Amino acid sequence: MLARAVSPLGWGALILGSVMAAGGWLAGWTELLVPGAALLAAVAFGFAALVGASGLNVSLRAEPIRVTQGGEAVGEVTVRNAGSRRSLPALLEVPTGRRVQQWRMPSLRASAQFQRRFNIDTSRRAVLRIGPVSSRRGDPLGLVSIPTRWSEPVEVYVRPRLAEAVQMNAGVLSDIEGKAVADHADSGLSFHSLRDYTSGDAWSRIDWKVSAKRRTLTVREFEDTRRTEVALALATNADAYGDWTDFELAVSVFASLGVKALQEDLTVGAVAGGPAPTAGPQRLLDWCCRIQRSDQGWDISRSARLLAQVAQGATVVALITGGQASRDMMRAATLALPAGARVLAIRAASGAASGGAVIGHLVHLTIGSLDDLPRLASLAVPVGR
Repeated sequence: MLARAVSPLGWGALILGSVMAAGGWLAGWTELLVPGAALLAAVAFGFAALVGASGLNVSLRAEPIRVTQGGEAVGEVTVRNAGSRRSLPALLEVPTGRRVQQWRMPSLRASAQFQRRFNIDTSRRAVLRIGPVSSRRGDPLGLVSIPTRWSEPVEVYVRPRLAEAVQMNAGVLSDIEGKAVADHADSGLSFHSLRDYTSGDAWSRIDWKVSAKRRTLTVREFEDTRRTEVALALATNADAYGDWTDFELAVSVFASLGVKALQEDLTVGAVAGGPAPTAGPQRLLDWCCRIQRSDQGWDISRSARLLAQVAQGATVVALITGGQASRDMMRAATLALPAGARVLAIRAASGAASGGAVIGHLVHLTIGSLDDLPRLASLAVPVGR
């Protein structure tokens, strides 16, 4: 334990001091004996500085603890000498994600305080571990010291950017709570329109009074009253994405659609390397901070299969992957999805030209910028509604 407390500089002083003191003593050279003894005394003083308890109170806080990627977050370290004696100087260290902040704390008299504020890097989506605050307690020369942990770490959630004004329910489906509808049914709680009778229509749907007035058979149409359910799947396999910017764009698309659907009180099922919590927008956003891509990550087909189990009654489905995934791959992934669902096959390719095409119930989208998502997501609305 004591050997670990000696720094490389301390070991140099100890070895050099021992050689000089021994040589000076044996040769009778005062010129060697005195500086050698001084070096040994300095090391001994370093060990003496370790004796006794420190009276420092150290606190660490970060504000805010939830911030959007690129936003401002600040940390603060406060050290107060609660003892009756002056404290020794110390080097404070605070890990802040990928960096380590360091400050030289001066000697503090009793009741004195030392405070430092620092900016937290929020340029990348992550859950940042800030702290703990630590220092090396020992002599001012740094010959002998031991690490001391002063506080517990705090977590800062750097959330993905979200698109503005995304609509998840307009013109897609309806339920008894009043959300808009595009599908028509033979019967329901909400009357939609009248149309001419066609071969195969049930006789029970004929409105005889209107038919008599129009002198042609007329049938009633109703709006579908199924419960709206949105399902989202995000691929996390690294080979689906060109680089990390594509993946960050995909995560932002995933979070934007999920948060908007939850804010509109829609039923949501979500998958990204496993089932995602959808109890509320805040829990989903916190969970999105931890999503990572990897070589062993889930491709879109595997994600779609799990999604079909998590959200069996889905009426709107978004499959989100990177620009390296082909349309054929996306089309194959839809085979596991509930029949009749409106499917958005989204490929995120940062910087690419955004666009889309509607093929039956399948909407192919390429998104090069998050700002294009609201416009492209509107393609989920069937034409004519």
